Amino acid sequence: MKRMLWVISIVSLIACRDNTEKEQKKVITDNISVKELEKKGVELFQNAPEEAVMIFKKLAVEYRQLKNFEKQGIVNLNIANIYDEHLNQLDSALVFSQKSLSIWKENNDSLQMANLYKYIGLLKGRAGDFTEAKSAIEKAVELYTKKNFDQGRVVSEFNLADIYFREGNFRESESLWIKSKEFWSSKNNKYRIFTSNLLGIQLYDKMGSKDQVQSLIKENRAIAAEIKIDSHLENRFEKLVGNIEAGFAEN
Repeated sequence: MKRMLWVISIVSLIACRDNTEKEQKKVITDNISVKELEKKGVELFQNAPEEAVMIFKKLAVEYRQLKNFEKQGIVNLNIANIYDEHLNQLDSALVFSQKSLSIWKENNDSLQMANLYKYIGLLKGRAGDFTEAKSAIEKAVELYTKKNFDQGRVVSEFNLADIYFREGNFRESESLWIKSKEFWSSKNNKYRIFTSNLLGIQLYDKMGSKDQVQSLIKENRAIAAEIKIDSHLENRFEKLVGNIEAGFAEN
């Protein structure tokens, strides 16, 4: 940390000025380095996720040293997302999502805490820990409700629908899924509708509602032709449709 020295000699004043300029240049250099790291990580995460993880881990350390806790929390969440969505390493995703949550707790950011509880609940549901998954999402819903943030609450309830689906409670899952679909339809948010329909397709397939499945597939194809859907999500949809149609063929 820069120290201010109370001196009267001209030589000392010049030395102090030189040290200040050096420290300012160091901060500028550090910031440039961090920005370059961040840019590189973003460029790599889809095609080279393992390399992106290494960069983001280094970036998290840099942000910690710079005391930029907001960025550190976001980077840890990015690492969790890569482990979850691109590397299929659920345990590591949970570790880094918990790290991100700890940072938001330290800084008493209730909205970001809600975001992490929502995500951690989803991850725990995928791991089969349904009790803890529901508990985390209930915390998220409570925090979002206090903040009057309806979108966060609805996404949390959608994650809860996913947990009930995995648990085999299809009716409860359907009830929450319908609420989510109605909310995003009222907002005309077609990207969210597309995402929501992925669960709906799986749900109605398990419930034996073939007409509903085909209707949702048709709706998603229409949405994909109208708006840009990221490649990861579109690949999930196409893989799901392939599995569903193969199942129908067998019947």
